[in-house]
Amino acid sequence: RPLARVLPGISEYDDRHVIGRSLEALTQRLSGVWILFDQGVAAIETPEQLHDVRRLLEILRQMDDLARLSGAAVTIELIGQTDALGQSVQNKRLSESRARAVLEAIHPATFTAITFRTRGIGPTPEPSDSHQTGTLSQNRRVSFLATVQPSP
Repeated sequence: RPLARVLPGISEYDDRHVIGRSLEALTQRLSGVWILFDQGVAAIETPEQLHDVRRLLEILRQMDDLARLSGAAVTIELIGQTDALGQSVQNKRLSESRARAVLEAIHPATFTAITFRTRGIGPTPEPSDSHQTGTLSQNRRVSFLATVQPSP
């Protein structure tokens, strides 16, 4: 590692464990990020959405750096979801469009050590009393699932 060449008396330095734990922590942070959408919309336009995209980009930059350093393979799935209002086929299409909109917003080509996938799952299974406005709006989102395969 480059650090071992700079410090006198250190001929070898193995930071894979530290990097692995850091990638795990970033994976946890990423799972807490949601990009929320208005009903029937897949565009990223609101200040809140733009703020969340910037927060997402910060985490992705850190993950990309650590993955490149460690040689880990990182895959991030962008999962589009909708509320239960409307037709199932339309909701499935809308959820896919939301996932693709977020992918376009993050410019995936800039992250050389991360593979991105999108998936739309339509409506989130909801409890029977979930047609409250707050619950519905939280279901209109894109969430993230990261998988890290350490280097051999």
